[in-house]
Amino acid sequence: MEDSSAAQAHQEEPLGPLVTALIVSHNSGEALHRCVASLEASEGRDRMEILVVDQGSRDGSATIDADFPGITPLRLPKNFGMTKARNIGVRTAKGEFLLFLTPEVTVKPDTALRLAERMQTDPKIGLSAPTLTGENGQPLPQVAPLPDAAHLSAWVRNRVPWQSPQPDGPVGTLSSRALMVRRQTIVGMNYFDERFGECWSDIEMCYRVNRGGKHAVVYPDLSVTDSGEPPPRASSVPALEADWRLGAIAFAGKHMGMGAQIGLYVSALLGSLGSPGGFGAFSRILSGQKVDGTEQFD
Repeated sequence: MEDSSAAQAHQEEPLGPLVTALIVSHNSGEALHRCVASLEASEGRDRMEILVVDQGSRDGSATIDADFPGITPLRLPKNFGMTKARNIGVRTAKGEFLLFLTPEVTVKPDTALRLAERMQTDPKIGLSAPTLTGENGQPLPQVAPLPDAAHLSAWVRNRVPWQSPQPDGPVGTLSSRALMVRRQTIVGMNYFDERFGECWSDIEMCYRVNRGGKHAVVYPDLSVTDSGEPPPRASSVPALEADWRLGAIAFAGKHMGMGAQIGLYVSALLGSLGSPGGFGAFSRILSGQKVDGTEQFD
């Protein structure tokens, strides 16, 4: 009788969250509010953890849990870069699946649950995403080929060659503005490599998942609205420009050898002089100064 009661009590224990929606925010204000409000309206909200990692915001968005007491806030004192912030979030997350979102993205009620259910039924899917659409409902570019040595310099000069997803087409790199991955995948990678600052850790995640034999897919029947990236302040452009180029150099060193890394380092230094960051980006690349909390972005 006691064994039967214990078994029944065990069955009635609440399950942990299926999904952790993880948002990294910095002075995101109204956009963050809209994003969290859309998540709160999700189907299966009781199976979702909403985790907001705030990076030293000064616009009041760090206290968003006052409006949404059901979320989990993590408050960092400074902007340490996307890589470190996501690692902190992943280490805190309890969900089986991680839904990475930027504050400018709003989801539909079925987005998180449907993505998780589809990944549950197909273990070959390593990364999945809803279709990103603009406020006009039109699809936005969100996929790109995997980076390779032959085209890496072009990636550095022109940023990621994002394209709109094609039906049933191959997907290499997925935008992490709205992307789902198993938490165990990130843990198995030993989390995101913190040699990256703001940029490139998400690209490397896609690269490693694909090289591990898993598929990356975009679902045309699931969509989210992306209101677009906020423009960076002029004072932050050199830091972000340098971080982008340093991320590419680190990626090349890890996956393409020392020769590719050195060649990219030289071209990144020279190319930075003609970039929006100018000499400020050049000096940061020379010193290896990624986005790591040493500067405050207002």
